[in-house]
Amino acid sequence: MKPRRRFKRTTLIMVGLSLFLLGLITVRAFGQTGSAMIGFFVFVSLIMALRRTKRALGITLLLTITFFMGVGRGSAFVDELQGYKDLYKNQVTFHATAREDAVYSDRKQLVFSVSDIELLHPHRKKMIGNIEIEGFGAPMVYKGDRVDITGKMFPKRGDNLASVSFVEITVIKSGQNKVDVFRRRFAAGLQNILPEPLASLGLGILIGQRSTLPEDLTEQLRQVGLIHIVAVSGYNLTIIIYFSQRIFQRRSRFQALVISNVLIILFLLVTGFSPSIVRAAVVSGIGLVMWYYGRNIKPMMILLLAAVITAGVNPLYIWSSIGWYLSFAAFFGVLVLGPLLHKRFVPRKAQSRLLPQILTETIAAQICTVPILLYIFSTLSVVSLLANILVVPLIPFVMLATLIAGIYGMIGPFLLGGVLVIPARIMLGYIVEITRILSTIPYASIEVKVSEVQTALLSSVIVVLTILLTRSVKNKPNSNITIHPKRQSISKTMYN
Repeated sequence: MKPRRRFKRTTLIMVGLSLFLLGLITVRAFGQTGSAMIGFFVFVSLIMALRRTKRALGITLLLTITFFMGVGRGSAFVDELQGYKDLYKNQVTFHATAREDAVYSDRKQLVFSVSDIELLHPHRKKMIGNIEIEGFGAPMVYKGDRVDITGKMFPKRGDNLASVSFVEITVIKSGQNKVDVFRRRFAAGLQNILPEPLASLGLGILIGQRSTLPEDLTEQLRQVGLIHIVAVSGYNLTIIIYFSQRIFQRRSRFQALVISNVLIILFLLVTGFSPSIVRAAVVSGIGLVMWYYGRNIKPMMILLLAAVITAGVNPLYIWSSIGWYLSFAAFFGVLVLGPLLHKRFVPRKAQSRLLPQILTETIAAQICTVPILLYIFSTLSVVSLLANILVVPLIPFVMLATLIAGIYGMIGPFLLGGVLVIPARIMLGYIVEITRILSTIPYASIEVKVSEVQTALLSSVIVVLTILLTRSVKNKPNSNITIHPKRQSISKTMYN
């Protein structure tokens, strides 16, 4: 008689989390009937895989239930999405809340995204998701303002489910709060004290505000593979939590935990609840709690927990948000593939140094995001690795210098003769110049078009590479990685 197999509890939990996500994807792609058929296939597959495991039937039923929990959660949103299809190419009127400060488009109209949508015509109904608005009428629309919109609705891909253009915008209620007022005053102070494009680049790096970034600089950043530095992400939170822990953990681990989480909440309020930063906040929160209780957690468990929480709250993330997928791909590179590359290819004597660790994390993040970037933008940056090595290590110092310069611009632009602005001016100018030089290199970026099938195949290659590296590292003697001392506390929080 063959011995019974035993699966680790963490493995079964990760399978259950993965099945929940699969349920969300399945109900969107195949509907409830198709999901029921796939659910039966999942049940049969699990019972075959676990047939020699203790309590095989009970575990199989529990895992299958997690799949149908994902199906059930997504079903309600699928029904709501059907309401959009009935409105496309029709005249609509609705009230909504601005998710961001408006900017002017090429057509000299205000452009912004709205949520909390209350449809008034052709019928009354609450709508899910976000809609992009482009129009005129109001002199300005700020984040939190309640607006009245009338126009023809059209479908749109990405984070916004639809768009309404050439409309007359009416602000029916101001929604400004103290956090938004502070953010605008800070941005104005920075723009008063630094020339463009340095001020806009600093705002992009610090709080992810890309609306004022010049188009030519945005294109250059994209060509050299640095566009991610102006997209607020988990890296920003990593830096904030690192400094918080360095200051407070010597006094009390509890103080470090509370203050770090307060900083995460404030950062969310200032930057907005984009999919990437919400995911990063969830990952950071889980990591901080594990750090406080002295428990390690597998990187894949963190990623899957964050994915289930964010996609479970809002299935639209996993259905249509490119930023959501890019952020998880990058985090997979940093948390999973990066340490494997570090263990496998970096000499043991150099593993405790900071630069090799940053290098392997950068390479891993670039590798994991390439399939999605090729599918969306159809361009591949040849100089991306060099650009990231030259720029990314400076980002923590750029964030600090930009924060100081912005506060200085708010409260005392004539104090000390502008000395406090010099570091931000030098470092931001360096990034702009490096970007400009690398973007002028012939074939700095090349056009590569890939289909959905090719994107899936490229992603599969990365998964296979990760599995092979995992086996190789396990068989490599003395393969334990030594984390650089200056990154020890934050690595425990984010990367264990």
